[in-house]
Amino acid sequence: AKAEDLSGNLAVQMGSATEAFNQFWFEKQTGRVVADRGKFAISKHYPFMAANLDGVTMTARGRLAYWDAKHVGRFDEATVLRYTPQMTHCCTILGLDWWILSVFIGNSKWETIENEIDPLYQAELIAREREFWKFVTDDIEPLEAEVPVLAPKPQPRLRSITIPVENDEVFVAMVRQDIWLN
Repeated sequence: AKAEDLSGNLAVQMGSATEAFNQFWFEKQTGRVVADRGKFAISKHYPFMAANLDGVTMTARGRLAYWDAKHVGRFDEATVLRYTPQMTHCCTILGLDWWILSVFIGNSKWETIENEIDPLYQAELIAREREFWKFVTDDIEPLEAEVPVLAPKPQPRLRSITIPVENDEVFVAMVRQDIWLN
């Protein structure tokens, strides 16, 4: 099918215009270089997987990672989950285990998040993409009764937090400084 004309789509154009600035800002704030911005890549192991890449860089701990620039209205766990399929797809193409989102939130805040690939989610995503690609190569439309080929939904990772108890040093310090709501 002919590609959709996105030249009038504000979100797409804003994202395109801010990518270079996002890269500049990420490099300035972290001291880490982003390479291969705009490169088209095809997976060596899964030739049905390809993408235009935002870039490749290093994590804070020195691991090679796929890097992607985003410009969003708000940034929360749901935002991270929304981009997880794309990030997993690009990491799979590159054979990487880590990804980094560099995110402008509105016009006054910048955040970055680093995440490791979930191998179970990645295996399911590859299987679904392979299934989808078979329909393309066989030039067959899925039957209406068939379940559509969709990427699996990423699951948020559970985090544990430690709640201080009354005889704990942290608890005592929080009470002394009255910083409960800060």
